[in-house]
Amino acid sequence: MKIFDDGTDAAIFLTIYPNSINVEDKDIQALATQCQSITNTTGRNLFIRFAPEMNGHWFPYSGDTAAYIALWRKVYTAINAVAPTVAMVWSPNTDTSDGQFPYAPYWPGEDYVDWVGLSLYWKGYENNYPLSFMVNSLCPSDYTAQMMDSQGPQGSKTSFYQEYAVKYNKPFVISEGGGAFQIAKSLNGVRSEIDAGPGRTAMVMSFWSSNIFNPAFLAKYPKFKMAISFEIWKKEAEQAYMTERDFRIIGDDATAAAFHSEIQKLDTAGVVIWGQKPKPTTTTTTAVAAVSPTFSIVVTQVPPNKNVATEKTSNSSTKNIVSAMLLLFITLLLKEMIHN
Repeated sequence: MKIFDDGTDAAIFLTIYPNSINVEDKDIQALATQCQSITNTTGRNLFIRFAPEMNGHWFPYSGDTAAYIALWRKVYTAINAVAPTVAMVWSPNTDTSDGQFPYAPYWPGEDYVDWVGLSLYWKGYENNYPLSFMVNSLCPSDYTAQMMDSQGPQGSKTSFYQEYAVKYNKPFVISEGGGAFQIAKSLNGVRSEIDAGPGRTAMVMSFWSSNIFNPAFLAKYPKFKMAISFEIWKKEAEQAYMTERDFRIIGDDATAAAFHSEIQKLDTAGVVIWGQKPKPTTTTTTAVAAVSPTFSIVVTQVPPNKNVATEKTSNSSTKNIVSAMLLLFITLLLKEMIHN
């Protein structure tokens, strides 16, 4: 599987979902070896988002907080020993206003985390759930601030930004996110289309206008450094309903053009770091999970240190290894976003 053949030095953001809280030492070492190989053979900045959304209940590594912390520290130590420039991203799911998904029980400690992040989506207002999650209503301009900094009615119980990014001086990333365009809903096998409301482009762009395209937000939250778009169309269950949602920026030409226009404004303002085009490098790796293309945008300049997984090059030709115990979800910069 070729994953580094886009011809740029764009950063690599890997999300790894263990299929158990009990990961064998040999598999952890295999992951560390692959990280070493990637950094040595590509010279790219590498981010590892390991076992995310652990504070929810939908992954097999959730629930046992002590075991999670022990696993995280073991993985961090193994990777840091052989690939010290790799940035480890600790990324829970966004908590609710009543604290259903607390962060603190899973915190592995500031010495074992390089970046902090959240999964953050706009699907609708919490009131009148689940029906409110099946309506195309625009994302409020302060929504991201509400969710990550406990600012407003939909905000999480704890300010993730203050408690982890500010308190521990860690860069913050929206590690997966987007605005959902609601397409259809099904109940008891009966499918009905959802009214488009303000339209697909407006729906998707309203989410990004609450963070990367919001000058007031960028000024208020200087530790916000990067965002990862969830470029996926998917079906999701909301209680008895099954919904169809499209989070993609490049799902249609109009939305892609609107996003590109806003990115150009950021570029003019000098707050975007682009992947450049060095000599193309192709690396082949084996994996047990599908690859889904998304993109990352680095929105502010960060000093060159471990917190940005600084480049490291060598002549190593070690074969990339991915353990069957670990699932890879790979996010790369979209070719459409590469600055010529």
